[in-house]
Amino acid sequence: MHVASPEATVSNNTGKALGSVHYQRCGGADSWSPVPRSALVPGASVTFTLPEACVNLNAYYADGKLAGQQRGIKREFPFNWVLY
Repeated sequence: MHVASPEATVSNNTGKALGSVHYQRCGGADSWSPVPRSALVPGASVTFTLPEACVNLNAYYADGKLAGQQRGIKREFPFNWVLY
């Protein structure tokens, strides 16, 4: 039986510093909220509990430019996002 994993891991392999990762509830028009401790130097990772059953994620470089985005991340599936 598969057990739901409410955690997600984001890894920064871009070679540039990430300023933050933000989440938003799927299907909503909610504002974006920052993931705690998500400012990541190159080679660093952060693991966090997904705050909702389904979220969208945006990662931003330290200069504020979009580094990447993921949509429809669900608690019932393991999630590991490596940014290159």
